[in-house]
Amino acid sequence: MGGNRHSFREAPGTSLSDRLRQQQENAKRRSELLAARSTQSKPKGFEAEDPANENSRIATIANARLSALGSVPLRPIGEDPQPLSEVYNEILRAAIEAAERGEPIVLMTWPARDICLSAVTSLLALADVAVAPETMIDGYGGKVKSFERPKGFKALIYPYARTTHELARDIQVDRKYLHRTHLDHLARHTVANDDARSLKDYHQILSRVSTLSGKGRDGTVRPEFEHPTLDEILPHGGCDGIVHPNGSLLWRTASRTDLKEHNTVSKYANDGNQAEYFLYGLKRGDELSIRKIRGGLNLIFFDLTRTGRGRLGEEWVERATRIYKTMRKMFPGTGFVAITEDPWTFDKARFDIFSEMKDLRGRKAPPAKSKTITALSSLVFKPSDESVTWSGVQTVHAKGFNGPGRNVTDDLRAVRHRVRRGGDPTGLAAINEIIATLRRTSCLPGSFPAFNQYLFDEHGQAVAADVIENYRISQQVQILRQPSQRAFVVGGSELAASLQEASTVMSAFNRTTPMSTMLETAIRRILNSSSKTLFMFRKQTLAEFAVDYLGRTIPDLQAKLDNEMIVFSGPGGLSDIAGLAPSERNKFKRIFVVSPPRDGVLSFFARPWLPREVIILADGDTLKYSSRDAWRLAEQIREPEIASRLRLFAEVADKDVTGLGMAPIKLTETPDLPEEVHFPSESVINLVGAYNKSDGELIELTMEGGQTIIARPGSALVRLDTSRSIQTFRKIEAKDAHERDNICVISSSFVDRARLLLSIQANASEAIRDYHEDVSERFAKLRGLHESDKIRTLIEKMGDANLQIATVRRWVHLEKQLQARLEDVVTQAPRQPETFAKFTAALGIPTNLANRFWHWGVRAQRSFRMKAGMEFHDAYLNILTDPDASLAFAGDAKRADEIARLIRLAEEFVSPVRSTRRFKP
Repeated sequence: MGGNRHSFREAPGTSLSDRLRQQQENAKRRSELLAARSTQSKPKGFEAEDPANENSRIATIANARLSALGSVPLRPIGEDPQPLSEVYNEILRAAIEAAERGEPIVLMTWPARDICLSAVTSLLALADVAVAPETMIDGYGGKVKSFERPKGFKALIYPYARTTHELARDIQVDRKYLHRTHLDHLARHTVANDDARSLKDYHQILSRVSTLSGKGRDGTVRPEFEHPTLDEILPHGGCDGIVHPNGSLLWRTASRTDLKEHNTVSKYANDGNQAEYFLYGLKRGDELSIRKIRGGLNLIFFDLTRTGRGRLGEEWVERATRIYKTMRKMFPGTGFVAITEDPWTFDKARFDIFSEMKDLRGRKAPPAKSKTITALSSLVFKPSDESVTWSGVQTVHAKGFNGPGRNVTDDLRAVRHRVRRGGDPTGLAAINEIIATLRRTSCLPGSFPAFNQYLFDEHGQAVAADVIENYRISQQVQILRQPSQRAFVVGGSELAASLQEASTVMSAFNRTTPMSTMLETAIRRILNSSSKTLFMFRKQTLAEFAVDYLGRTIPDLQAKLDNEMIVFSGPGGLSDIAGLAPSERNKFKRIFVVSPPRDGVLSFFARPWLPREVIILADGDTLKYSSRDAWRLAEQIREPEIASRLRLFAEVADKDVTGLGMAPIKLTETPDLPEEVHFPSESVINLVGAYNKSDGELIELTMEGGQTIIARPGSALVRLDTSRSIQTFRKIEAKDAHERDNICVISSSFVDRARLLLSIQANASEAIRDYHEDVSERFAKLRGLHESDKIRTLIEKMGDANLQIATVRRWVHLEKQLQARLEDVVTQAPRQPETFAKFTAALGIPTNLANRFWHWGVRAQRSFRMKAGMEFHDAYLNILTDPDASLAFAGDAKRADEIARLIRLAEEFVSPVRSTRRFKP
């Protein structure tokens, strides 16, 4: 009785033995849950193995596939077979390993960013067929050579766009290899009765490429039609399995040659629901269609490059995280490959988006498997010369600014968090635009009214009104002050005060901007320097505005600009200077990088040649975030020289950020990025300049892409001609443009990007050398015993009695130029287009060739003094429409690749004409 009473003195289960038993039961239950979760997360068919053995097995598979792929003859169009570059081999290896493990891997290729995921998937499909072991099967009364059945390969790219395939269309697969290999595979179906009908169709279609000869239906023979391209050996379409119009097997060669008549087999191979080889494209906004995919996938690619993130929009992190979780549940045994070129995105992807485990008891979850690939070039094929000579960057300086604009942006960001939680997308967009406008305007190299006046004077009222709209906040402020707006209620007095302060800051920009103040200080310090200095701006338009504004503000600057001791240029100016002769480019001892983008600061230091002294001028946020990325990247990159440059920058940037009263970001943190400083391009392209009522009739072309082109009836435009076997760019006059014509819109954004792809000055040297050789040969054939007699004959043919013999002698005395190094060549030719035309015609040079010499050589030689308006417009227009441009540099792989990239860039800027209108000012 007493014992029972004693038991009531304590709560049940509170004794020491009870607590020990509970701990044991909880530990057992935790182990069971972890084991069950681990089993669910493993791919089907996975069995626990020794990690070392598993890694060895996967490495053996990757080696076998890459070795088999190495035996497949691949080539650039019209060239001999070449091996794949190390960058693509590393990407392929990582993809194969991810597919075998059924796990995600995050790749960062840096600094190159133009990796073609479509080409990667096609190469993986080639490797899957090539690695199939050879075998002998019974048939036709004996043994027949064949291969074992390949596993098949199906992949998905997200986010997808039609431009994903562009680079894959420039790489050919040898037709003899495809014919021989797939014919042997086909024997397995015809002799051994393999009943996989879609695989049979796949082999049968590709085995018929032996009939290709390069001859198109129009009778022309082109190297593009001698072999299929990578884009044609893997059918691609939507998640419903329906192939794209330009996505079926051999779609390109079959549409341009008679191969289509020979391919009469059934279409199982082009049906994604039945095919063994297929590439699915999942676009943003169409994520629900992923449920239409039948069967499994081998790989899913996430394009998190700048292009891919742009397709996903500002909320790309949330969107990518959400779709990844959905895909992981739908395809548990599938491998994932995420590829990016941005260090911040790299960390965000591996630590957050693709991390398989959550934080446990305050400890950081382990990141997803990742790899950094040092990619100095994004070429698919291995370059003939991989050696790089590094020069410059002995000292680095960084100078940032904050000011009142920084305070108000911080206040608006705090309000923005509450507005986002309140669910007001309109108010959120208005706040984002105000912050972006404040940062953008603060980085102008001159005051806001001066920028407005410059645009009006140089480009006309229409362009000025279009561009300046991106530098006003009155509309957004008005939206946020409406009581009916949810942001007005959520933000309260804090939002009202921030809007008032933002308006005050914008008014202060009417007098000066923080960047213009820094530029004035920097220029005054170097005015008396004996070495040359380059100021590199984000856009060529900003560089020209800086010349106009600072040239008036600082009286002594204009003389320095005229004699090129100081050069203001867009991003292409550095490429032009780097292409000069060493003796000339080394005169530039200093470069100021003005308002670079966050990731642009890092890629800037990956250029082989840079001036000795580098100064970065940027706002505080750009320095703060780019210095953090520089530290991280310096640890991961395999090129010691780049790593050293990045550390130099990160160290000085951290010091300047601290001096601005901001705390540098810890390397272990990945905070949300601030708004990028973005300078929007114009949507009105004015090819006329400033016009008034005295001008004649003008033409306005409204494009489907939202742009407007204003031109004179005779203004030259670039039209994409798709009527022939090979689509080409052709020059037309504005009066001949009609609705639905595909016009390349050569805006300032196009010019800035084109200058990074193809240096006009470097190509000018090639054209000048060709011009000098042609002139020397033709002049030697003229009538006359002596040189003076030949010159008189030439003047007579030109029909210009005012020409002096001494003047013409300078045009034909070219021995020194022919013996000079290519980078030292300068033009010796008439400087007036009319005289040049008479001179070349008198020598018998065809008009088309003479035009090429004029545009590529004479006009383009001093490209960093050209303006972003008509001069660059005409230069690239003539390059795109020159039928001999790619042939002129066929022997130079680098130049040919530059022109090919320029053409692909031009295709991105092609837009159909929606309507045309003739008007008088």
